[in-house]
Amino acid sequence: MDKFQGRFEKLREGFRYSYQKVKGSSHTWVSQVKDRWLVFWRIFSHLELRNIIVYVSGLMLFRFGLDVFNWSIITLALDRFGSAQFEKLGALTALNLVMQCVGAVLIVFSYFYLSGIVLMRKSPMAHSNCTHVVLAIVVFSFAFMTTPLLVIDRASGGSIQSASASFPDYGDYSPNVLFPIFMTTGIYSSK
Repeated sequence: MDKFQGRFEKLREGFRYSYQKVKGSSHTWVSQVKDRWLVFWRIFSHLELRNIIVYVSGLMLFRFGLDVFNWSIITLALDRFGSAQFEKLGALTALNLVMQCVGAVLIVFSYFYLSGIVLMRKSPMAHSNCTHVVLAIVVFSFAFMTTPLLVIDRASGGSIQSASASFPDYGDYSPNVLFPIFMTTGIYSSK
């Protein structure tokens, strides 16, 4: 706690200094924002800045892959569902949104549990698991969760669409398999 308290004090002093520096001059608000961001970045070491940039980049790529996967499931559902495609797609999307709510509740609960707020003491899990370990666990669990759809499609006779084919060649599985897969991606899609 002392390490972070010292950083916050440095940050507070830097904001005070940048405000006093700009207060009496004719600087624009752009220079004020620039001064405050410089103060913010100076409290981190070069290694910590590199780790922040790598972590944020990894989260952005994960989020991009997740959104592409979710839209591909919607496209697959529109192709696979028969006469009641819009009713089933509505139910599929609604269940995904419900699972996003469940995922948000899980995130809040895990934050309070890991930070020790619920237990009113320091949690050993918050100190033993680094952020890169948590990110790796989430990415690998998402990969293991999306693999069954590919395996089911290939095992039931589906194949990759060739350049000359006008329609994809799906397997003979029931399109209702998309429901549990899309519901579990909803947990990962919570914002």
